[in-house]
Amino acid sequence: LSRQGAQSIVEEVGAVVGQNINMMDRRGYVIASTDETRIGSLHEGARKLIEEHLPELYVEVGHATPTSRPGLNLPITHAGSIVGVIGITGPVRRGGGLWPGCEEMVEILIRENAEQDERRMGQRVLNRFLEDWVIGNGLMQPGILEERGFALGIDIAVPRRIMVASARELEEYASTASGQKLLEQVEREAAALAGRGSLVLRSGGRQIILVKKCPDRQMEQLAGRIRTAVLKKFNIRMVVGIGRKGGGHPRSLWPGPIRHGAPQAWPKRTSLHMTAL
Repeated sequence: LSRQGAQSIVEEVGAVVGQNINMMDRRGYVIASTDETRIGSLHEGARKLIEEHLPELYVEVGHATPTSRPGLNLPITHAGSIVGVIGITGPVRRGGGLWPGCEEMVEILIRENAEQDERRMGQRVLNRFLEDWVIGNGLMQPGILEERGFALGIDIAVPRRIMVASARELEEYASTASGQKLLEQVEREAAALAGRGSLVLRSGGRQIILVKKCPDRQMEQLAGRIRTAVLKKFNIRMVVGIGRKGGGHPRSLWPGPIRHGAPQAWPKRTSLHMTAL
């Protein structure tokens, strides 16, 4: 479970029970808390619970320490092993667990966040492959690239064309966390519109979209759909580039690394007609 996922869980549970919630890793260190001053500190109670395999640990007021405050701590288990601890600060009845329904809520949230982390990891693996293939040096070892693609369910021998989409005010969005989140939403929207079998790589805030070989007219229609949907949903104007040459065999998709800046600075073999949409 990522720290971001853990923080999301403690905030949701804290909003329900109205008390401070902490989550500790398998070593007993606080990785998420509704009290940000606790994050990164050792929780002695959690460490004791883990080392002694306790079903719960209630810290009485008289036994509290600066690193283990009064409250209830419960183990987080996975495959029969304790992988962390969730604690609630303040008076809680012993032997009663968290508030009714909260333990089930925690289990569901942990499972959902773990699944999200797995999907993010899978997306990172896919992005690395696409980077090596499209804008890196992957084609220097075509056999290895083909095997990596096969493992991901991608046939690099399928003829494809390239489209590059970017927000008009890219730097404005890329410079803030909220803007980056918005760009991620735009990326998912573009991928959904590109359809099954298409591949989307985000590079420097731009979406590089690989679609199965099709006529210019279909590429232009797709560009229009992306522009319309993104403007309507996110109020972001897009600039789209469509590859006109070298879009046949994927081994000639991109003859060299992308050079950020004006389209004319890109490799001559890949001519892009840039259309402001």
